[in-house]
Amino acid sequence: MSKKGSEEQSRNLFDSKPDGNVVGLEEEKRKIAEYIKHGGVCFLTGPSGIGKTSLVKWVESTLKEHRIVYIDAKGLEDTFNLQKHLLRQGNFLMRLFRIYPKNMVVIIDEAQETSKRFIDVLQSMWDSNVVKSIIIVQISPNLKNFPESFVNRIGDRVIRLKRADFELVRKILEARTEGKQVFDFKALELIAKKSGFIPRNILQKCEVISTELNQSEEIGLQDVKHIIDKKEEEELEQAADMDIFDPRRTEVKTEVFLSFDKIDNSKDFTDGQKVVIKLLSEGKKTANQLSTILNSPLSNVTKVLDDLARKDAVNCSGKPKTFELSDSFKKEMT
Repeated sequence: MSKKGSEEQSRNLFDSKPDGNVVGLEEEKRKIAEYIKHGGVCFLTGPSGIGKTSLVKWVESTLKEHRIVYIDAKGLEDTFNLQKHLLRQGNFLMRLFRIYPKNMVVIIDEAQETSKRFIDVLQSMWDSNVVKSIIIVQISPNLKNFPESFVNRIGDRVIRLKRADFELVRKILEARTEGKQVFDFKALELIAKKSGFIPRNILQKCEVISTELNQSEEIGLQDVKHIIDKKEEEELEQAADMDIFDPRRTEVKTEVFLSFDKIDNSKDFTDGQKVVIKLLSEGKKTANQLSTILNSPLSNVTKVLDDLARKDAVNCSGKPKTFELSDSFKKEMT
């Protein structure tokens, strides 16, 4: 085998890790670049796996004339000092004489985790032109932990990333495989639907299916359906082994700190969302488990979970992906 052939075989065509090679978000790239160049504060939001981090990496790799400072708010300590952190971005003499670098762009990921003190300092540094531009990034479209004065500075500079349509799904796959058709039309359509048209989920499913089948010819619908059904069955079996879900149990076990009256009377959630919230109050569950309990299509359950995630009501983690009520939501419903 040639060296090139060996490299192609070992390379993961469906690597789902974020990178700066963003496909199909030309208008979003144009907007975010304009907001930064004009010194604005903008807000980037959208479901998990939709391309927010890749867009941020595109900013880092493209806008070379700016000093991009990326901060993941989820990992910040209470003692984090923003002024010192930004001073460290300069060279030794700049740090010595306390001179901040020019054209600094601060990107705050997982912005819902920021404290009021952090936001106040960030706002002050932008107001005083120490920071040229700010990009706020989070799943939820609700900036409820940001003061009105900060939200007013964002104004209409909001970039909302949506689920991919099928044409974009094809473009993403073609870019990854350099035009090679790994899946036929119907097979790719099923993968996209089962992934909720979320790019990261699609790539992960494509990787698993192509690895399982390990065939050189184009992969068809029946092969894809067989692998997906098999994986969903394994998820249910694993969940049962972990005692997360007992299919014979029909009652809802509630936690003492949750008020179902508050949930029922809330105008922030639909009736379907309230049912899912109550089911999650008894512990973590996968989308497949909820689909089985509710006797509802997986796509419908996935949409409800995504809507709840955008409202900061649920978190997800692990493999298989499990969902649970967020701490902030539990406190709110106490």
